[in-house]
Amino acid sequence: MQNIERVETLAKQDNYVFSAITGKGGIYAMKYLTTVTILPFKDSKETVTELVKMIQDEFGNHTRDPPQRNKKCGTFNCVFKRALRDDNDVDMAIRALYVAMFPVERGGVSPFLPMVAVRAPQQNNEGFSDERTAAAADELKLTLRLAERGLTPAVLLAVPVPVHDRYGTDSFSGFIYITEAGWVDLKEFIYTTQPRVLTELSNELVQAFRSLSNENVLLFDGKPLNMVARDRNGYTEVRFIDFGSDFSVSATKPDTDVTSSDCVFVINSLHFINTSIDFARNALGRSRGLLGSLALEVVATWRASKRTGRLSAFCNLLDQDRGFAGGAIVYRENGERRIEGMNVYENLNDASGQMFLSRLREAFYVMLMHYEFEPLVWAERQSTEFYMEAITGRLITLFGIQEADIEAAVMLRAGRP
Repeated sequence: MQNIERVETLAKQDNYVFSAITGKGGIYAMKYLTTVTILPFKDSKETVTELVKMIQDEFGNHTRDPPQRNKKCGTFNCVFKRALRDDNDVDMAIRALYVAMFPVERGGVSPFLPMVAVRAPQQNNEGFSDERTAAAADELKLTLRLAERGLTPAVLLAVPVPVHDRYGTDSFSGFIYITEAGWVDLKEFIYTTQPRVLTELSNELVQAFRSLSNENVLLFDGKPLNMVARDRNGYTEVRFIDFGSDFSVSATKPDTDVTSSDCVFVINSLHFINTSIDFARNALGRSRGLLGSLALEVVATWRASKRTGRLSAFCNLLDQDRGFAGGAIVYRENGERRIEGMNVYENLNDASGQMFLSRLREAFYVMLMHYEFEPLVWAERQSTEFYMEAITGRLITLFGIQEADIEAAVMLRAGRP
């Protein structure tokens, strides 16, 4: 079992396979060498290196085209649904490595995995990048940590993969994530769910964001497509996915003033509401039912933090802003919107102290602007009103939140240590 600091070091090397499953005792890393680490494979034995290479060749360095069945590609990654067969070498390699990570003395696992989900980095067309290697290691560290805590689907295997450019030259080192199957993205889940599940899902969202915030993790790109859900034994379960280091980060660093879990909850939930409100209204015709409980929690948590003087580092910085403090929006020739002087498309870990908090503030405004759904952003852009107060005020109006309910929730949270 590895602690997360040790994983951060190991992730920067190419000869480790990782795994993290809730209830299995932590995060595991297995080192492999070409001539030493040998595993049973089908009717023979094979080096781990060869098994890893099978997985790399199968899933690494895809492009968006040509389209394939059971493969979807986004901006940086491709996602595969894979039914594991007994007559396929790659499928058997996945099983062999998975079983090797969890021998009997660790509680063991069943080798009969029927299906997995696989996410792998696409071919990189931007040339050589040490920064992308560092970002991939940071994402691995966060993903394994949250998988261990049960906040993202179990990572059965995280396999290193050299990512090539279009000419076949190494560009950076990334990871292929092989995770448990059965989850669907939250957007699809909401479209297909029964109305009776709506209240349960609403409450589960509040709990999911509370649990994530207790881990002190900020997700600036929180949206339905970056969450997954499933019905299991009559219960709705929600998890987070995609922890790229340009939009995901631990909120507090050793050399930075502490950002409270309540502050993290407010920011994470606010971004999710901002990206989901029009979608929920269009998909269900009743966004209040899906997002109302979360909106109430945001308002009550913010007010309680103000009342008790517990805003903490990051939220204290935001609390000073009047109007939409992101500044002027610049439209590029391709129609892309940017905020002048702000850029978060870099590793958020590459800053410290006050600069780190400033980077978080930039990310907050840039991502609000990026999704820009009325009425959370436009209204007070030129106003002198404190922006976070304006945000909570609009949430109250939009979701029809009663002051009595807010006050009851504030009193509950204000009394929490």
